[in-house]
Amino acid sequence: MSKNQAILFNLITILGVLTGSALSGQVLPKKESLSDTVNLSSMKIPPLGQLIESAQAFSPLLEEQSAMIAMRQWQIKSANYDWGRYVLFFSEFRYGTVDVLVGTASQLTVSPIGSAYYNVGTRLQLSIFDALDLKQKRKVAQSMLSYEEKKREDLKRMIQDDVIRLWNKLLSYREIMLINEDHVAAQNDNIFYAEQQFKAGDIPLVEYARIKEISIKAQQEYELAKKEFREAYYLLESLVGKDFTTLSPKH
Repeated sequence: MSKNQAILFNLITILGVLTGSALSGQVLPKKESLSDTVNLSSMKIPPLGQLIESAQAFSPLLEEQSAMIAMRQWQIKSANYDWGRYVLFFSEFRYGTVDVLVGTASQLTVSPIGSAYYNVGTRLQLSIFDALDLKQKRKVAQSMLSYEEKKREDLKRMIQDDVIRLWNKLLSYREIMLINEDHVAAQNDNIFYAEQQFKAGDIPLVEYARIKEISIKAQQEYELAKKEFREAYYLLESLVGKDFTTLSPKH
């Protein structure tokens, strides 16, 4: 290899390192980069059903909605007991004297006798307007409860859809990352042999530059795949509200 070829070879190598570093923000050696991929790909992903259940249990929105339903249930009970304020309890006690006729048919006399009277009971004082008002209150309270329960089910479905969407993305990103891992490993082998061939003068500089460009592109796609996998992984963990290591791994 001539001096000019050596200069161009070093220049291409430097440009390749700089280009590969632009995406990741740092220069990673080949072994460290592949090791990082292995660590990411070995991250266990819990089963979908468990993730949905955990996300719904963790959701602050669902917790707030459950509290709202409890309040509506209390309002129904309160409306059912409203009639109690129209029931009146009373007691009554009377004492006096009663004149009684005493004697025979030919001779009657008036004799006063003491008398006591005691009465206890209840009385319902409810107008037609009040009865209709109570019925309407119960109807409104039941309608509000049904609305809140439907809203809770809608929230559960929304959380379920979000988990399914992120879970599928995560699995896809992991597969893409593994494919890119194999591609990077293959391109590293190609560039190694291309360097040897170029130094021996078996291939021209243009061919070496082409192989180097393919290797750089493979590295960039690999870094992007890792980024997308990490992002989907931690977003799903945040939605679920638990570290995946505390859940039963499946994938």
